[in-house]
This record gives sequence, structure tokens and C-alpha cells, in this order.
Amino acid sequence: MKKAIQIVLFCSFYFFYAQVGINTNSPTATLDVNGNLRVRQAKNLAGLNSAKDSILVLDNSGFVRRVNCDMIISQATNGLAGIVSDITLSGNGKTGSPLKIAQNGATNGQVLTWDGSSWTPQSNSGGWSLSGNNATNPSINYIGTLDNQPLVFKTNSQENMRITSAGNLGIKTVTPQTSLQLNGGFSISSITVNLTADNQVINIGDFSNIKLNSNNATSANRTFTISNGLVDGQIIFIYTIAGSAQLMDSGNVNIAGTFNLGVDDLIQLVWIGNKWIQISRSNN
Repeated sequence: MKKAIQIVLFCSFYFFYAQVGINTNSPTATLDVNGNLRVRQAKNLAGLNSAKDSILVLDNSGFVRRVNCDMIISQATNGLAGIVSDITLSGNGKTGSPLKIAQNGATNGQVLTWDGSSWTPQSNSGGWSLSGNNATNPSINYIGTLDNQPLVFKTNSQENMRITSAGNLGIKTVTPQTSLQLNGGFSISSITVNLTADNQVINIGDFSNIKLNSNNATSANRTFTISNGLVDGQIIFIYTIAGSAQLMDSGNVNIAGTFNLGVDDLIQLVWIGNKWIQISRSNN
């Protein structure tokens, strides 16, 4: 009887405190397996019984179960899974099974940036898009500098234009001393006006270089007037490329007498707010 009690106590002690080793004489855990562990399912379900892309997890009851990638994806919405802890991604750049980050309001091609509490599309964080921007407010949205530094424009890594902190614009110069300073030549695009009748009105608009194409060789038969300028200081050049024309010294034009223009003749005028004043004329 005494031996029986000792055997029962020994077995009880072994049941509660022993470590079980499989293929090892010195187990270091409650269950220590020296070798491979294979987990099978009771039912052979097609597609889910494969060991490929599977992990072992603990369910709510503490049982170890195998879960494959299809079962994981099915728990998310459209393959989108939330991230609640840090994660490091690595690979060879191939698509395979990419990680997706769900973001409401983002559009195709946008870059998400972290604002401290959530992922935000870059266009909403004050950045300018290369394909244009909308919902802008010129009082707060602009391209420029906040400090006392110039704004530089480069092409092919070379500076070609800058706006100084004083507001001077320099083209091909880094030290513009006036509101606009050019280091090089400039050209003014022209507009051609066909004079086909007498007393025509030429609408100047924002043009500065006006060519007259007259179909009459007598200037008095092709008189013309010009519209008002847009701003004080607007300068225009008027010259004839064919036939003849006549600019009258009247109305909003104050010149040194009526000017008859033949081919290659030119007159230069400036608008002073209420009339055109002659700067120069040339009979060539």
C-alpha cells in the first residue's frame, strides 16, 4: 500500500511539473520537439490543406492552428489590412503580393505623408503638383521664399532667371539692379493688320509690334486710327510692309503732323494715359 501511494504521488508530480521531450533527452520547455513539426487538418479541404504560405497561430481557446495566406486576406476588406505596429518591408522590387495601405480620399498617383496622426495625401499638405493644382488661395498658396533669399529658376541645372528679395527680376544675370534686367537680347512678336479700306480702326490691345499690309499705293486712301492704350507707358511700333498708309494727327494721337507711311517707314508711340505721343518716326 505504501508503494502504491508513492507511485501515485510520483506520477502526480510528473504530470504537473515534468517537461516532455521528443527526440531529445534534455527538454527545456513543457514540450520540446527536436525535429520537424507537422500540423494536419482533420478534413482535407482543397486549397486550405497546403502547407505553402501558412503560419501557426493561437486561437481564442489556446489551440495551435494553421492559417494560410488566403485565410488572412479574407479577414480584411478587398485585401486591405490595417497596420497597428511598426513593419519593415523588403524584397527585390517585384510586385508579387504587395502591402496595401487604405486611405480614404487619396487618388491614383498621390504620395501619402504622415502628419503625426494619420496618412495624408501630399497634395493636401501644401505641396505643389507637377500636373497642376486646384482649390488654391493666392493669399496662402504661392511659390517663393519665406526668408530674405532670392527665388532661382534653373534649366538643365543652370540658373537662367531669378527674383531677388527686393523684387528685381533678372534674366541670365544673378544681380539685377532694376525691376527687369536682361543680360542678352529680346524680341517682340508682331501682328499683321491688313488695310483694305479707308479710315480703318486698329485695335492695339496688348500688342507692341504692328505691321501694316496695305493694298493701296496712295497713303491718303488708306488712313487709319488706333485704339487707346491699356496702361501708361505702353509702347508700340507701327510700320508698313506693303503699300502705303496714313496716320492722322488727331483724336487720341498727338504726333508731329500727319504721318504718311510707305514700305519700311516706321513710327514709335507711347501711351500717356489719355493719348498716344510720338517718340520717333523714320522715313526709309
